[in-house]
Amino acid sequence: MGLCRKELLVTKGQLARWKGSVQIFVALGMEVILLIEYLWGCTDFGIRYGTKITPCVLVFLFQSGTIGVNLPKVMIYLGFVVLLSDVPFMDEATPYVMARSKRGAWWRGECIYIWMASFFYMAFITLVSILIVLPTVTWNGLWGSTIVKAIKGSSMTLGFVLDPQIVQVFYPSATLWLTFLAGWLSMSLLGHMAYAINLLINKKVAGIAVMVFFILLDPIIGWLGIGSANHWMHPLSPVSWSSMEYWKLVSSQAPLETGYVFRMYGVLIVLCVIVIAIAARRKQIEVDALQ
Repeated sequence: MGLCRKELLVTKGQLARWKGSVQIFVALGMEVILLIEYLWGCTDFGIRYGTKITPCVLVFLFQSGTIGVNLPKVMIYLGFVVLLSDVPFMDEATPYVMARSKRGAWWRGECIYIWMASFFYMAFITLVSILIVLPTVTWNGLWGSTIVKAIKGSSMTLGFVLDPQIVQVFYPSATLWLTFLAGWLSMSLLGHMAYAINLLINKKVAGIAVMVFFILLDPIIGWLGIGSANHWMHPLSPVSWSSMEYWKLVSSQAPLETGYVFRMYGVLIVLCVIVIAIAARRKQIEVDALQ
């Protein structure tokens, strides 16, 4: 712990910025409103007809939609962009923090912050989704009659794409943990990419543009990549990798090997960290320039 003390102090300082931050409040408040819109149809149906639903609905929120269809996954990721829109996280106190912690501890602490912010954001999305469906939740470890009726063609209005193969292959708890892990890694990757690019170019808008590009690429690939002949498109989008319907673990016809997904997240994050380390050490960083 002593070896990471300076890094954790930097991370703690960044997390302290959340208190009273309008940016954080807007991002999280926007997501609550959108999640209610996407999930309330299931809860309302359950209240009316006495059906039940699993609390593990996160996997449905992370299924890739297509252009013209409800896109909860895209909106969740855009909320994360708002959360990390100011990477690198610099203000008037940054030069003093760097002087005390040294430049290496500073950038490593910022990377730890990206990991922690991604984790807390995913935990927030998971918790809110559970609370929305809580009035009709079943704790028996199965999907529940609401999902079964939706698969069979019920008239309920869903704010998300429902893939019956996931329901047939997995227990709800397994999809929750796998989706949480994939979502956490994908957001951490986007955050590290934005951090690296902004350090290199010295403009925050560049990192935001890259994050938004990969997020919007997901529904485009979902639209263009239909059919086995177009499966080559899916490995190009790290945001698409967090959707379980694209994993061969769900279907042998799916485009992505599950091992590929998690290996590539790890490899790309490591590459981003290397770029961050080089850029942070070599580049003269001016707070006023990063606007």
